[in-house]
Amino acid sequence: MKTQVHIDADLLAFKASAAAEKRFVKVFDSSGKYIGEYKTRTEFKATVPKETYSEYSFEDIQRPEPIENALHTIKKMIEGIVEKAEADEYFTVLSGKNNFRDNLPLPSKYKGNREDMIRPLLLNDVKDYIKQYHDCVVTDGYEADDWLSMKAYEGYKSGNKIIQATIDKDAYQCNGWLLNWDTMEYPVFIDGFGSLTYTREKGTKGTGNIWLLAQSLMGDATDGYKPCELSGKKFGDAGCYNLLKDITKYKQAYQAVYNQYKEWYPSPVTYTAWDGKEYTKDALDIWQMYFSCARMLRKEGDIIILKDVLTKLGIER
Repeated sequence: MKTQVHIDADLLAFKASAAAEKRFVKVFDSSGKYIGEYKTRTEFKATVPKETYSEYSFEDIQRPEPIENALHTIKKMIEGIVEKAEADEYFTVLSGKNNFRDNLPLPSKYKGNREDMIRPLLLNDVKDYIKQYHDCVVTDGYEADDWLSMKAYEGYKSGNKIIQATIDKDAYQCNGWLLNWDTMEYPVFIDGFGSLTYTREKGTKGTGNIWLLAQSLMGDATDGYKPCELSGKKFGDAGCYNLLKDITKYKQAYQAVYNQYKEWYPSPVTYTAWDGKEYTKDALDIWQMYFSCARMLRKEGDIIILKDVLTKLGIER
């Protein structure tokens, strides 16, 4: 089989379209009088007394460059990724509709923190170009990240070199070939239980199953979910690393994470989810929600039920 690389086109499209526009803010005082243009709110904030900043209002302005600039950027980025992967053929993937995570009854909606985010004006045009000219798959029911993980795992099981190309940290949890085009000169092969590292600058990073479990504890600020949210307690990268860093066995790892959830939620919790409905869940139910947020699929319909995993590992509930 030829070497394949499957490329995260969600990231490519956003990067290329964002690079092909100028952004700035117009500033107005409390009476509506126009003050001027600034690159960012932060730039303007430095020019006025701190106590008066809240008196001003802002208008975000976007000025796109010619679409050809963004399309040229996409083409060059894809060429660079294919070259690094030493791939014989490539495919791109974009997230479509009906992501199953959107329906999880989290206290804060999955990726709800992105709903007010300003999107590049050329984004949809760039995505249309990718769909038409770059062998694109558009997912339904799950994210592009899941498709990439599924393809890497397909290669892992079959012995074929199928590479997922992305800069997303979720990709490091899946066995198979991975190319982070920002930090790697060539693809790496991820296999087995995995490991964790920690630095104050970069926080906790990892690979394999232990990285997945760490993610199900820490959550993801980018995706807007925090497992300890309902507990009102704080838990970050350092705490997660210290909890899991010396563990090398699956049973110990799952036990440690389950124990942490039980510490946060020693009894069932009743809460109102993002959809306005009320739910009552115990520690395992809550872990299941956040585990489903964190875990990338390995194949179609691949949903892991944690209570079955705990039973298989001989962990008491």
